[in-house]
Amino acid sequence: MKHLSEYRFPFAAFPALRIAVLLSLGIAVSHLFFSGQLYTVLYAIAGILVLWAFSEIVVREKYLVIGSFMATACYLTLIFLFGSFLYLSAFQERESLQHKAGPLSLYEWESVEVVSVVDEKGWTQSGREVYVLEVTETIFPEGFRWNQPYKLRAYGNGEEIGFADKISARIRLYAFPEVRNPHQFDYGGWLINQKIFAHGEIEQVYSIEASGNLGWRNLRESVGNNITRLFGEKSAPIAKALFLGYKQELEAETRQTFSRAGLSHIMAVSGLHVGFIVAPFWLLIPFLWQKRWGKWVGLAGLTFLLIFYAGLTGFSASVSRASLMAWLLTYGKLYHKLRHSVNLTALAAIILLVLNPERLFDIGFQLSFAAVFIILLVMPETQRLIPRRYRYGWLGGLATIVLISIIVQGGLFPILTYYFGEFSIVGPIANALVIPLLSVIIPVGLLYPFLEESWAQRQTR
Repeated sequence: MKHLSEYRFPFAAFPALRIAVLLSLGIAVSHLFFSGQLYTVLYAIAGILVLWAFSEIVVREKYLVIGSFMATACYLTLIFLFGSFLYLSAFQERESLQHKAGPLSLYEWESVEVVSVVDEKGWTQSGREVYVLEVTETIFPEGFRWNQPYKLRAYGNGEEIGFADKISARIRLYAFPEVRNPHQFDYGGWLINQKIFAHGEIEQVYSIEASGNLGWRNLRESVGNNITRLFGEKSAPIAKALFLGYKQELEAETRQTFSRAGLSHIMAVSGLHVGFIVAPFWLLIPFLWQKRWGKWVGLAGLTFLLIFYAGLTGFSASVSRASLMAWLLTYGKLYHKLRHSVNLTALAAIILLVLNPERLFDIGFQLSFAAVFIILLVMPETQRLIPRRYRYGWLGGLATIVLISIIVQGGLFPILTYYFGEFSIVGPIANALVIPLLSVIIPVGLLYPFLEESWAQRQTR
């Protein structure tokens, strides 16, 4: 306990973490208070740059301590303002797209014809099919053709439509949803955050053209069909959620059961899955060191596999984070670079936020990074509570799993209660039992389609 009471968080050892925190603060503050003030932030950045130059050139020459302090303050402020700039740029782009889609509001509760490509396919909790369509052409009731592209979310009418299919259909547009109750889910806000500016239902499908082009949509559709064929209609939704993170086919009762057991996270493809992809490369690393081009070949192969698997899972926050960390760790191992898991995780967060600052408000992003940081920062100290004679044995391993589950569940309590309004008390125990099983189930499940196909080919010979 004396060690725990004297513990000081080594913030100076994690420069990437400091940058990630300031970047996130800049994004969050702009989201809450400064939406639409992009030019104000640009002027502030210009002013801070001038002040930084003044502190480095003038002040530091005469007053070293004061100049260093001013330069550091300017540096940290610039990171914060850069986060604000990123968010406000994305916000302005979204506002521009919403404005361009404005004419659709004039045709609420009317039918229009669209030519579109299916970008997403899923099911509502009531079991109704729902699609996200990338519309390329709209024909209004007066016969006017409008070529402004936009996204539309539409409920199905029973027609069999697949991913990436090009369809021509008649859509009845709904009124865009507004929040009428302060405690109501802001469905309209969620649609806008997804850059979807219209919703309705498919009344009639005129034509369906299957896409023959290669792409993530087609690959996900193909893999999903293979899983359905191999696991059967009843088990396929859980298998797709477990291996691909595709939860749209899960029934509401199944979702609720996993949630109340504290096991929803196992259906979010994450580091565990990515680990099974990286593991063979880590076994090959000693051999790659001995070859002239071995390192580059191995790194290129790993990059391809990580991008391929992340694409199959829709580039979710958890897989993107795990893939970036796996790549950085492997690069550091191959080229003897200094590495620390906390800094690598923070670097992954920085990259993802720079690419899309609105990810910060995605629940998957929040849960994924919060869980990893809790494990990396809190677990090493908490693990000391296990007596030394048990710490490195099988009892210590089991106790570590239980402790990790308790710590992560406790750390995620604010996020879980805010989004879902419930918290699983039995979660730590359930995770202690399920996580060891997953270490066997997931690799076998990932290999099963290939083994089954090979077995089927032998049987036909």
